[in-house]
Amino acid sequence: RCSRDWSSDVCSSDLKGRILRSGLESATATTHATTMSSLIAGAGNSSYSSRGVARQADVSSSSFSTLLPDEDYRYQQGNIVVQNHSYGTGLENYYGADATAYDASVMATPHLLHVFSSGNSGNLTQDLGTYKGLTGWSNLTGSFKMAKNVLVVGSVDSFYNPIPLSSCGPAYDGRIKPELVAYGVDGTSGAAALVSGAALLLQEAYQRQYSGTKAPASLLKALLINSATDLGTAGPDHKTGFGNLNVAKALEHIQSGQYLTGNITPNSQQEFSLQIPAGALGCKITLCWTDPPAGVNSTRALVNDLDLEVIQRSSGKKWTPWILSAFPAADSLTAPATRGIDSLNNVEQISFEGTPGDYLIRISSRKQSSAQQAYSVDWSFPRQQDVVWYSPMRTDPLTSGQPTLIRWQASPDLTEGSLSYRFIGSNSWEVIQARQNLQTGYVQYTLPDTLALLQFRLSIPNHD
Repeated sequence: RCSRDWSSDVCSSDLKGRILRSGLESATATTHATTMSSLIAGAGNSSYSSRGVARQADVSSSSFSTLLPDEDYRYQQGNIVVQNHSYGTGLENYYGADATAYDASVMATPHLLHVFSSGNSGNLTQDLGTYKGLTGWSNLTGSFKMAKNVLVVGSVDSFYNPIPLSSCGPAYDGRIKPELVAYGVDGTSGAAALVSGAALLLQEAYQRQYSGTKAPASLLKALLINSATDLGTAGPDHKTGFGNLNVAKALEHIQSGQYLTGNITPNSQQEFSLQIPAGALGCKITLCWTDPPAGVNSTRALVNDLDLEVIQRSSGKKWTPWILSAFPAADSLTAPATRGIDSLNNVEQISFEGTPGDYLIRISSRKQSSAQQAYSVDWSFPRQQDVVWYSPMRTDPLTSGQPTLIRWQASPDLTEGSLSYRFIGSNSWEVIQARQNLQTGYVQYTLPDTLALLQFRLSIPNHD
């Protein structure tokens, strides 16, 4: 179930029978609320364009007349696992009482993931805090988005370009915000809704695999962040976080079991074996943990500081996480990520090109106030000669005579291929691009103005 920012008084055929009364509904109905709920859970009954990400999810709502989270028992009794927050306020660059409350909310209900839009103020200038007077940076809309245990989402267009009005980081203390981006040309609200729906699919897949046991929010974050498609230079950045939503890969990670959860005690260290398989180009690993809330107006939000390292057994070579400069100057905030010790974020990521073989994942407790700190880790291996077709899929309706986006993802060693289509029943293939750069991941093509069934083909030299 998913909650927040819907009005149960607006009920279309796409949500009928799946809206649950919470007793916290707003008295005001809005089209924005209905649009967000349709993006998350619309059934597609009224139109194929109204299909949401998690089309069988139950939805509930609560008014955001108060910007604090709902009471803990409300989430627990309502079986709420994701709460979408596609709204914002002015620029508030501090760790306020609402940020503390949201961090505490996840501590009290560990399987609850709060998903926030970053805001549509990417061109505005912060007027307080470390980033005061720096136009175009650190302009998240609301101090509640400074919480550590939530997921903040910015927006990109169809070609993975950041939307100029998408609010960006850093957070008030230099942390990486947003953590993710997703498609949202009309603003970050829709992007957050897509991520909320994706989180529901991951939670459902996890519960099916483990007999109804709920995945902790830290694992959902690790899965979503580690599976995201990196944009721009290697590693995270303050505009697009750890990359663009890729729920298909996140679901693959659940099915393959490429993750672990655990607990660590103060001043201790834990190690896990990692085998990079033959044919892999390297590895990407993400560590997440639900951190205790800091005090209101704390200068730094992180309380328990864990460290992630990867060690190659044969050589002893070590990799540390990607870190970003948080210095309040545009040239520093646009600088590519480097490697180092991260003592700001409760999300740490390492990615590297490496040879197949035996490695160690090492998790250390650098600073910890609690007797136990739970954490989640997800990993993935980019493979040689790997290509995944994303869209259009078998049942997707296409509009003839209008541009259509065709999407795939190819491993870095695949550079060029031929893209074509044919009408079902015909043996003649029509070439879309004879020498297509596979690393773009997409091409836009206007299909012929006719009614027909199509088959697409991506041909790659020396690739089955």
